[in-house]
Amino acid sequence: MDATQIPTNPFKPTWKPLTELHIHAGGGLPASTMWTIAHQQGIRLPFEDYWDFKDAITITRAKMMDLDEFLHSPKNPFHWCEMIQSSPEAMEHTIYEMAAKAYRKCNVDTLDIRFTPMKRNRKGEKDLDHIIAGALRGLDRVMLEYPIRVGLIFCLEKGFPAHLNEITVDKAIKYKSRGIVGIDLTGLDSGNKFNADEMAPIFHKAKAAGLGVTVHAGEGPEQLSVKDAITKLGADRIGHGIDSIHHPEELELIQKHDIVMEFCPTSNIILGLLNGPEDCKNVVNTWMAHGIKFTVNSDDPIFFETNIKLEYNFLRENGVLTDKQLDQCTAIARKASFLNR
Repeated sequence: MDATQIPTNPFKPTWKPLTELHIHAGGGLPASTMWTIAHQQGIRLPFEDYWDFKDAITITRAKMMDLDEFLHSPKNPFHWCEMIQSSPEAMEHTIYEMAAKAYRKCNVDTLDIRFTPMKRNRKGEKDLDHIIAGALRGLDRVMLEYPIRVGLIFCLEKGFPAHLNEITVDKAIKYKSRGIVGIDLTGLDSGNKFNADEMAPIFHKAKAAGLGVTVHAGEGPEQLSVKDAITKLGADRIGHGIDSIHHPEELELIQKHDIVMEFCPTSNIILGLLNGPEDCKNVVNTWMAHGIKFTVNSDDPIFFETNIKLEYNFLRENGVLTDKQLDQCTAIARKASFLNR
């Protein structure tokens, strides 16, 4: 039997390796894994059984909610995920399992994972360095076991006092050589109280240290603008950024500065920011018409019951992007990963 006749492994993915840039640790694990971690730590959950827990942290199209409700309401699934992940052991388990699952299930070989360390230390009860060390252990383990490159992005929060966000940046710089590759800014604008000018020095400090900068901006018209994320915070990439299609000056700015957009289709649809495939097509067609680079991502796969492979399939099957265009998205993502810094 020659090499061309050797049967392929039926369990190994046959599609090309993928890259994901926008996935949150809080929404990145299967519900079953979160349930196991909670019980390993003796966390008392107010759910009758596993299925009630899964229902509470899953947001299907039948349970659509807006962005404010998703982040702040009593139904907010992040609350339970952050509580369950608030220990060094839980963060090690989380990062390891997320990356391993991405490789095994979706053939992802380059992955930027983001999380907010300050939401994993139980408001100071746990030592922040131990939380980070746990995440780094998970990072080391998964890259020993699988042919995957993984970098961690620390999230700052719009609603946090400036000194807490600066501590997060200092920790990112401290552990840069261990696998911290960038910072992000997440959360709602807290009733327009967020001030990008006041946050700017913290972001410039991170950039000067060689960290990548991505910013959640332009998710909706009331959120931090893409323009401010680029001009004031020095963003290299924009998380979501779909509102930019309504602002010609922002489209020009994105193209001029060679900013990469992190598009998350299913997330944007379920949270009511886009109405479906036609809206997705309008977003990507507008970006392409202006020469803007963009990537495809899953955002919070545990909440939206998705993954990067399903996102690609959704865009392909609904005629939003062709195979060639999706390959271009992968190539852009691979180059734009902060691991390359």
